Amino acid sequence: MPETRVGIPEISNRRLAYLARIIRPVVSLITLPMGHWPQEIVETYYIKLPRRFDLRQYNFLDRYSRGISKNPTRFVKEARITTYHTPGLAGRVFHPTIAEVLAQIPERYLDPKNPPGCKIVAFETFLEKDYPEEVKLGNSYCHQGTTVLLTQGSPVSGLGRFHYS
Repeated sequence: MPETRVGIPEISNRRLAYLARIIRPVVSLITLPMGHWPQEIVETYYIKLPRRFDLRQYNFLDRYSRGISKNPTRFVKEARITTYHTPGLAGRVFHPTIAEVLAQIPERYLDPKNPPGCKIVAFETFLEKDYPEEVKLGNSYCHQGTTVLLTQGSPVSGLGRFHYS
């Protein structure tokens, strides 16, 4: 009987390159405008990645200091999933990579037969707590994060669904 491997799923280089062109990381920024307290404004931006970016090694959240897109984009939240990531520096740093996230997206969200309004185009990964929570998967420890899968939004999209920004 074949041994089943427990842990973060693997993804082929070809599939990774294909999905990374379609599904990109985003970051949400919260502002508290003067005179509008306590109403906050949440805007979601694509993270600009360098040309030579290793999708399997680099922490894309650490790299968004390189910049974000000029204009915020409107998204619709399609799903919220739990993802697992290899710990970074000394096991204390939350270190998600694009390959880890894309490998863990359920196939039902990647199916090309999905209706046009349900095509995943972005994701946002974050921690639910202030510190990374360690989870044992197989023989190793991973950090547990939350990833929100997003579809492109428009002013009339997502009727009855939560608009992400």
